Amino acid sequence: MDHLEEQYSIRRFVLVGWSFGGAPVFTVGGRERERVIGCATVASQTAGTAGIRKLAPRPLLLLHGTGDRTLRWDCSQSLYEAYGKKGHRQLKLFEDDDHALTRNALEAEELLCDFIAKCIGLKIDNDEQEKVIQKPLVDGSERIELMETGGDLEGESIE
Repeated sequence: MDHLEEQYSIRRFVLVGWSFGGAPVFTVGGRERERVIGCATVASQTAGTAGIRKLAPRPLLLLHGTGDRTLRWDCSQSLYEAYGKKGHRQLKLFEDDDHALTRNALEAEELLCDFIAKCIGLKIDNDEQEKVIQKPLVDGSERIELMETGGDLEGESIE
């Protein structure tokens, strides 16, 4: 964040983390009250996430598949509850989806993009949004390859 601020004068950040990347999102988000304006996670762990209690009233988005065998969906449920009721929080559970949200990847990407846009005050009309979401950020095979490389799929089969 310091580098982005120094090089590009970016002063407000929306943090997004996936799997074990959820912990640093909440650690930094809890510590950087002025610069971090929102936090989102996909299939987050709960270990090392105490910073979530300091996020409110900044917005929070949690996405998780109920069929996740790497990190159970109730991790995100626990984070939702730990955030408290003082700000805007959203928990979206994808029925029977896995750790990668393989079956609902496009919807998850749309939710993340919409969340980030709202946090930074960007208004996107439907035509513009359609152009942005026509191509997924990462295709299914690349998503799985990235998770295998990072060790996030140990013991989980992708169907």
